[in-house]
Amino acid sequence: VQFTNIKLLLLNWSWAKNIYYFFFPLFLYVVSIIAGILFKEVSLNKLDNAPTLILVTVFDIPAIFVFSATSILIEEIFFRGFILTTIQQLRSQWQTIILTNLLWVVFSISEIIGLEEISLLKFITVALFFLSIGILCTVLVGKYTSIWFGYSLRVGFVTLSPIIVTSLLSESDVFFTTESFFFNAEGLIISVLILTVGFILLRTIRISPKILEEKFVTAQRIF
Repeated sequence: VQFTNIKLLLLNWSWAKNIYYFFFPLFLYVVSIIAGILFKEVSLNKLDNAPTLILVTVFDIPAIFVFSATSILIEEIFFRGFILTTIQQLRSQWQTIILTNLLWVVFSISEIIGLEEISLLKFITVALFFLSIGILCTVLVGKYTSIWFGYSLRVGFVTLSPIIVTSLLSESDVFFTTESFFFNAEGLIISVLILTVGFILLRTIRISPKILEEKFVTAQRIF
């Protein structure tokens, strides 16, 4: 049954929604950057190679999607596929979301503690960022019965954050710089925005065994 469910989560595909969620992080960055500029915590970084940086990023998108299939996609299949569909048979909607993504954060802990000059504040900031993304990806599975949109969302963050604003996870030339944990690419503002979007979407769905079973049956009839 689990493998059948995963198959249906993989079959449910939409180019338009994948493109939308890939670029969705840009909206979050714009809000965070504007807030940072207003509070004088974010500044514009004048780059000499700005056009080249943009072109390289654009041409790297297909390669990032391909190589992410062996990492991000597998993680989504496991956590938002096997783990989610197992826990939701035993727990309530909120318990399913929290438990699934606490496991996701524990899995990601090695990446977090591997950060340079790690501190308690930096650890909490990045851990909350991972938790918020996991929650949104889980909600997207419940809304669309597909893991692809959460996958595209995560690839969007990986692709766009290194060039938009200072990141705690990677170092590169960026258009906007900040020293504040509130306004960087994995900052508290971004995490709060992600959680807000997830909560809004969650109010339109209900993740439960019965609802998911009905969605799986409907998808099976289609495919």
